[in-house]
Amino acid sequence: MSMVIHNDFNFGEQVFLKTDPDQYPRMVVQMGVQPTGTVTYRLASGDSDSWHHSIEMSREKNPLIQLNN
Repeated sequence: MSMVIHNDFNFGEQVFLKTDPDQYPRMVVQMGVQPTGTVTYRLASGDSDSWHHSIEMSREKNPLIQLNN
């Protein structure tokens, strides 16, 4: 049996977390695929990294979040 993976973001792509008040850029460095086909992304920024779902991520910075900070 084979699985088709539909990823929304690619390795090396710069992204932003929608809820990050500082809107720091992050890079997609790893992807995880669940048996259900759900894709999670490991994002790196400097010397830290964390796992996120695509719904939390954006290709564009949100300046409104920064202004409210």
